[in-house]
Amino acid sequence: MSFSGLVVEGLFRVSGLIPETRINAGQTLSIGWNSTTWLNLVALSVLLMAWWLAHNKERFGGGAGYALDPICGMQVEKANAPATRQRNGEQFWFCSDHCAEHFDQQGEQHTGHSEISQENCSEVSNPDRDPICGMDVNPENPAAGVNMPRK
Repeated sequence: MSFSGLVVEGLFRVSGLIPETRINAGQTLSIGWNSTTWLNLVALSVLLMAWWLAHNKERFGGGAGYALDPICGMQVEKANAPATRQRNGEQFWFCSDHCAEHFDQQGEQHTGHSEISQENCSEVSNPDRDPICGMDVNPENPAAGVNMPRK
């Protein structure tokens, strides 16, 4: 950050944009409505609007195309979910066949989100498998998950 500041100062100095007379900020002792105050109020209002929109996204249709996997809690796009189940008139979407199989094994008592933990996966020790949901992952590039057919 210091280097960037020096570069910006150099660019301003070369282009002649640094004023000849500088106002010393320490000379003003009064608190007033200056440009910084107005910019702070604008930033605060944008922050409050973003917070309000995030807490009211369902009202505006936000997240309508997504669901949470009830086993691992992963966000799943409903249109491309690898597995779905319907139970008691409620539709569930899953990130992998493994989570769907785990859901089937839990039986009829499961109707909501289970606690997300490593206990939800029976193959925690396999380094090529996600410890939460059981999806196959590429160990060289863990951010790129791959759904592999289960045998």
